[in-house]
Amino acid sequence: RDTGVYEGFPAEKDVPFGAKKAWRSLNAKLNVALDVPEVKACAQRFGDMDPTKFPSQFMKRNAKALLNEKLKTRPTASEEDTGNRHPDNADRVALRHKMREMFKDPSKVNAGQIFPHVIAYNSQKDNSTASSDMYQAMWESKVIDAKERLQATREAIAQELAASGADDSRIRSALASGNIIACADVSASMTWIDKPPNQPLQIACGLTCFISQIAAPAFRDIALSFTTDPHTFSFKHPSGRPMTVKE
Repeated sequence: RDTGVYEGFPAEKDVPFGAKKAWRSLNAKLNVALDVPEVKACAQRFGDMDPTKFPSQFMKRNAKALLNEKLKTRPTASEEDTGNRHPDNADRVALRHKMREMFKDPSKVNAGQIFPHVIAYNSQKDNSTASSDMYQAMWESKVIDAKERLQATREAIAQELAASGADDSRIRSALASGNIIACADVSASMTWIDKPPNQPLQIACGLTCFISQIAAPAFRDIALSFTTDPHTFSFKHPSGRPMTVKE
């Protein structure tokens, strides 16, 4: 009966007749409402997919299929437009085009559940042009999100200080947060645990590079390394252009 209240179902009783069918029907409707991409992928409806709605892990795990590329063979110059997996499948090619267009605006890319060091590590692999564009867009998406959250935190702290009657210097100090230079430990001891991309070395390098891009402007694109031969790094080209995540 429909009482509008959730009730526990006794574990020792059989599921009522028709309940599983009703659940499958409701679940199918929910998948449609949520625009679950796996459903369209199974139905070979790639052309109907909207990549701006892809969960970040789904896009990362299925990147090659979504970009219509073979797993181990990069598209040739003549295959750049279509991809080399199913170049004659109009739906697959259409999705490739949608994704590459999305990469031009990182704010539309969902990278929320992917760690910076994973993006940084994967960007160094022998990727196709489209894959490189994807990881760069994911990286920039995370930078945009982190900067927005940092700014919101700064404003919240400043408001709390102002409400407590703090002086202007403390408020200005709160708003200036982000004055930070990260230092990555790149010594040999950082490779003894786990496997790439989740060794301490990749995590330290990825986070250091990420922090260098979300730091306050005066501290941006700068990093340090900790080892027997320490260095200071500038992540800018002589022209002043910031380096890509792969660089």
